[in-house]
Amino acid sequence: MPYRQRLIHVRCSGEGVWVPLGDWKLGAGFENHTSHPTVGDFLFYPGGYSETEIILAYGACSFASKM
Repeated sequence: MPYRQRLIHVRCSGEGVWVPLGDWKLGAGFENHTSHPTVGDFLFYPGGYSETEIILAYGACSFASKM
């Protein structure tokens, strides 16, 4: 199924793109969470401390939120 959404380059975090989803809730919790994805990893952050988001790493990057 195609998914259309804008991608934001995360140059402060490295080589990756970010898709903000705002207050959208999938109903999934945290599982095998990481802040250092490898190339090709597709991360879904279900929200809680910050907004819900999708992150796609295409190179070395690091993602984290201040709590």
